[in-house]
Amino acid sequence: MKDDESRTKEIIKVILLVIIVFAAVYAVFLLVTPKSVDETEVEDILSETAEETTLPEMEAEEPAQDWNEYSSGEYDLKYFNDWFLEEEGDFITISSWDPIVAPELSEDGVRFIVGKVKTSKTLEEYVDEYLVQNVANDPSYTIAKREVSVLDEEPAIIIVSQTALEGGSVIYSLFAKKNRAVWSIDFVTNEESPENEELFNAIISNFNFN
Repeated sequence: MKDDESRTKEIIKVILLVIIVFAAVYAVFLLVTPKSVDETEVEDILSETAEETTLPEMEAEEPAQDWNEYSSGEYDLKYFNDWFLEEEGDFITISSWDPIVAPELSEDGVRFIVGKVKTSKTLEEYVDEYLVQNVANDPSYTIAKREVSVLDEEPAIIIVSQTALEGGSVIYSLFAKKNRAVWSIDFVTNEESPENEELFNAIISNFNFN
């Protein structure tokens, strides 16, 4: 009887030992075996990482404008190197076409006219009189814009006007008073547009009194 009980206890010990060993082996197996990951989860993770590391788009730098320089002794200015400059007294004309070689291009081209008129009038008085005369001489003349501005730190007035004469024109004009004279920069083109306004601003920003 005692032999039977001893044998039973031995069997139980062996079974418990086998269970413990099996559990230990299974635990080691779980530790060293890589866990499977759902392919969809992997794609989501990669997508999120790509979004986070996407570099911002860089704006292309515009090429530097090539300029010609002009000096009258009273002022300096820069104008586009493929344009043409003519002098006549106190005025200069800068044209996008060659008025001598191809005068017929004047209808499609644009031009700047820069000059001065000596006057005892204030800037506001001169501009008001200028506008009144234009309206009186040209019934189609209309004013699209009038605003205060600056020309090389001098107070200025900008006028944008339109006329139906000579096939129709839009004129960007800037007036500034200095040394008992009113200086004017007129940009004559065929339409009012952001591109033409940029051309006008490019010229006046490169104008300096001496």
